[in-house]
Amino acid sequence: MIETNRCIIRPVAISDAPFILELLTSELWRRFIGDRGITSVDQAKTIIQQTYLPLLERTGCGPYVVSLKDKAQAIGTVGIYQRENLKHPDLGFAFLPNYLNQGFGYEASMAHLTFVRSKMVLPLIYAITNDDNIAAQRLLLKMNFTRKEAYQPLNQEGKPDLGAVPMGLYMLNFQEN
Repeated sequence: MIETNRCIIRPVAISDAPFILELLTSELWRRFIGDRGITSVDQAKTIIQQTYLPLLERTGCGPYVVSLKDKAQAIGTVGIYQRENLKHPDLGFAFLPNYLNQGFGYEASMAHLTFVRSKMVLPLIYAITNDDNIAAQRLLLKMNFTRKEAYQPLNQEGKPDLGAVPMGLYMLNFQEN
């Protein structure tokens, strides 16, 4: 568990299924990350059980839930992920629309990066964002990430998804910061 001035950041749990459903079906998630086809709490439980928890157990990385400290209300997620097509892990974050532009993304992401760096040796970390997601790009730049290149997402067969929206690959070199 990680604690900031306003937030508690902890690994996702099965009991987070209603929140995960709300996040994955939010307009911004669908627009910038993509529709995962999750439409029920049971499906959210399944993705937590079959994807999120094994990832956390196997690598120690994956989705952490960001909750308001004073209300114990989940507002977003932050995590480190290792994609098969990237040499280094990447930082991912998503927040419910009502909690954007209030500094929660910066606060939680910086705290999570500090936590991860205390557990792992990472020379650098990536972040990937949709080219239309100006808010995420601003947050990454505020955190001292720099845009490295265009990023081509992979389809379910592991091949470049030529129909995917344009994305940018950002990099934070810990040896320079």
